[in-house]
Amino acid sequence: MNDVILLIDKPAGITSFDAIARVRKLLRVKKIGHSGTLDKAAEGLIVAATGKATRLTRFFLESDKKYTAVIKLGESTDTYDSDGVPVAACDTSFLTEEMITGALLSMKGKQLQIPPRYSALKVNGVRASDRVRNGEQIELSPRAIEIYSIDIKSVNLADMTVRAEIFCSKGTYIRSIARDLGEKLSVGAHLAYLRRTDSGKFSVNDAVKPDEIGEAFSSGRTSFINSMESAVEGMPSVSLGAELSAKVKNGLRMHPEQVGYAGMSEFALFDESQKLIAIARRDEKDGLLSYLCVFN
Repeated sequence: MNDVILLIDKPAGITSFDAIARVRKLLRVKKIGHSGTLDKAAEGLIVAATGKATRLTRFFLESDKKYTAVIKLGESTDTYDSDGVPVAACDTSFLTEEMITGALLSMKGKQLQIPPRYSALKVNGVRASDRVRNGEQIELSPRAIEIYSIDIKSVNLADMTVRAEIFCSKGTYIRSIARDLGEKLSVGAHLAYLRRTDSGKFSVNDAVKPDEIGEAFSSGRTSFINSMESAVEGMPSVSLGAELSAKVKNGLRMHPEQVGYAGMSEFALFDESQKLIAIARRDEKDGLLSYLCVFN
């Protein structure tokens, strides 16, 4: 099971690291990595890779994401989710469905978002969450993100929750969206539930839970297994003959036009058998090919 992309449906209650460790043990693979870590309380899609395919994980990180989220209004926690310590509770009796939907929908678009202090982001080489737990006072810089769409599925005024499907750019924290919604409405809020449903071209509908991999194989279900070639579908690409393929595999730097590419973005290179052999881009300094990864 080497050199493939695996779609894993992480259950809530375990870390992304633990989920991947279970996959490693079940498949008996030595090298496995993943992109887009989910919080312990969250569930849903993790895109993992084995063997040579681990070199592709950086490209998955760049992908847009889709989530199903439930936000609880009127209760704030220190981590902005249900795993955190409650820090404030506010009266929400004055809120209406129109007020809630209006505030949430106003958050669409490009913006600067402040990440949660309890996060895996590094501050001088140390996780922000570790610094906070050690009693340090830290401030995280806002990061540019974009929320493409928010599809509100329900607003429950009885328990003050709103369920929505959120389509957003990489690096977006749904916990921060919950926090910001609470601030907009002046009642506080936290993320009560989160499920990642899509990451780029990959869907959780094709994924399998870590402990169900054996059963999936037995039943002939293989939708959670993807080739490296399928992982770069949609990326600009060129197919090369044997001579040029050999030069690429040896890392020979050439003008992109020599391999039939005139663009400026990253692109995939395939050999005659349509096997992925490299991902490259045009170097801004000398105009030659700069290889991001080569597969021999």
